[in-house]
Amino acid sequence: MTWASRIKRKSRGLTAIIFLGAVSVSHEAGAEIVDASVAAQQIELFDVILRYPQPPWVVGSLERSELLNRSKFYRDFSGNTFVLEQIPSGQEFDTWDSLFAVTAEELAVGRRFSMQDFIGLAERQNRLVCVDRGYAIQVLRATQNDSIVFMVCGSTEKGSTTIGYGPGVGEASLWRFLIYDDTYLKIYQRWRSSGFTIENRDDWPMTEVELREMVRRITDGVEVFRKVSGQ
Repeated sequence: MTWASRIKRKSRGLTAIIFLGAVSVSHEAGAEIVDASVAAQQIELFDVILRYPQPPWVVGSLERSELLNRSKFYRDFSGNTFVLEQIPSGQEFDTWDSLFAVTAEELAVGRRFSMQDFIGLAERQNRLVCVDRGYAIQVLRATQNDSIVFMVCGSTEKGSTTIGYGPGVGEASLWRFLIYDDTYLKIYQRWRSSGFTIENRDDWPMTEVELREMVRRITDGVEVFRKVSGQ
């Protein structure tokens, strides 16, 4: 496999390595071209390997090196929690209108909470910043270890303005929740725009086509493997 980019960090048992893999096609200039809709990103998180899709703004047939160039990254690792965020390369982390992220948390041996509790924590955090009666949630898949959820908030009135939320800012988000032994994973996409009435679908921050494509990516493009001992 050709490595287009590597970001590596080792600390307290965690190695974060990102690489890009995709279906390649020929190109007369000799550059390797990949289809962004099926291109994979992969990262080692604690005792698992997570494979996940490109964010929604990375589209079309691109040179492999361009896949990561389309995004700006933020990463944080603290204790047993890891966060990796992507936004479009021309945006800023306090004013973005599209953000894609992967998070992982490794619980202590013998400690565990249910998928319902896992989803509930994220759902409460989203609901708390939203205006009353301006919030909705839809569960697209729900199993003991794997769920997909959509959330929408017409106005994040109670959110922090220092990171782009607050009155007049609405948000929709799509989430994949995975539990693999003692590792809890979230892959999610957030879209922001001017505030809207949640019943008016035309005012949401992404189109129906964009949402359906991201549902497909987050459904078909996510896999979790156990990390082989010694890697």
